[in-house]
Amino acid sequence: MPKDRVQLGDWRRAVAEIYAAIRQLDPERGWSTFRRERDFLIKTHAQSPLSEPQRERFEKPEDFPYDSQWRLTVPLEPPSSQS
Repeated sequence: MPKDRVQLGDWRRAVAEIYAAIRQLDPERGWSTFRRERDFLIKTHAQSPLSEPQRERFEKPEDFPYDSQWRLTVPLEPPSSQS
């Protein structure tokens, strides 16, 4: 299996683990954990959307402070079947 596919699989696994972990936390802590883990992954992972020189210069992006008023809770429903 080519190295890129293994790296891509690892990237996808890492992203899935981040989402699984933050679902277990209160919203504000989940938000800060997501940002920290996302920044680490972007800066260090071979499948980062940034080139290697960009990763070397990467500093965490400025995010707005957490504000619970922007948090949404919505129901998820399966798609309706179309015959």
